[in-house]
Amino acid sequence: MQDLNLLRVFEALWHEKSVTLAAQRLGLSQGAVSLSLKRLREEYQDKLFVQVSRTMEPTPLAEKISPNLLQASRLIRESQAMPQRFEPLGSSRIFNIRARDISEIITFPRIFERLQTLAPKMGMRTIYLPTDETFQQLASGRLDLALGYLEGNPADIHRVPIYLKQKYVCVMSPDHPLAQEELTEGQYLDADHLLVENSVTSQHPIERILTAAGRRDRIKIRLTQHLAASWYVLKFDLLWTLPYRLAKLLVQYFPLVIKPVPENLNLSYETCLYWHERFHADVEVKWLRDLIVDTLLEQSTGIHRPLPTDQCLNV
Repeated sequence: MQDLNLLRVFEALWHEKSVTLAAQRLGLSQGAVSLSLKRLREEYQDKLFVQVSRTMEPTPLAEKISPNLLQASRLIRESQAMPQRFEPLGSSRIFNIRARDISEIITFPRIFERLQTLAPKMGMRTIYLPTDETFQQLASGRLDLALGYLEGNPADIHRVPIYLKQKYVCVMSPDHPLAQEELTEGQYLDADHLLVENSVTSQHPIERILTAAGRRDRIKIRLTQHLAASWYVLKFDLLWTLPYRLAKLLVQYFPLVIKPVPENLNLSYETCLYWHERFHADVEVKWLRDLIVDTLLEQSTGIHRPLPTDQCLNV
């Protein structure tokens, strides 16, 4: 195979089993990937990948040659990831980052602002996946980074804490019966709650507290998006427990009342940045890691480290 770009297309099709997803992974058009697949088929005199239901499955020949081709692609990628001068201004890479809507609201505007200044041709795409699938996609390279909190600690996943011991607060409508009172632990546990769930596989800390107190039935509605919750809290007598950083932003746009969560409940959370060992030395991903860490530390502490435009920090 003389054209190494065909090797990259084979690898993307092998992992993604879709021309569309392979194109997204490579930052190419579907037409370009289809043309490369045609050239691969001509070179090997075999279809290599055929449509089976909704996926592109490898032929027996593709399965036979895949170990050598995938190893060759890995070796090339590793050689390209060796220490080298990196010029962000010339890169047009699109980064895929696992994040929830809360990160898109609070942290990504500032990250995107700095990205536009230092590397205007680069772009970002946010994706939300459950924890197990996030780890899998970080390993495959379909995800470059994950931002938030992921339960579990796989040995091949790197993790850097960004926000430690961040506090939760409680918001409610100004018309809520508790809006003019100091919120006690008993009142909190007896009230009706709205819950924004992070995952279908793990229990939210608020739900754990209510369950332990025998008040799990006080969760009256469960949502998956933080932005929708404000409308329900304003319309119904519900308490919503959420990160203070988000509450502080939302009260600029919604007439919500913020109350401290009773101290005895001991509620806090942390935000971390995750990536896979396979891509630890990838200079572009490493540069973005540095940018994100620096930006979020500046956002939380006010301390700014100027990010070099041609090298990476040791993160």
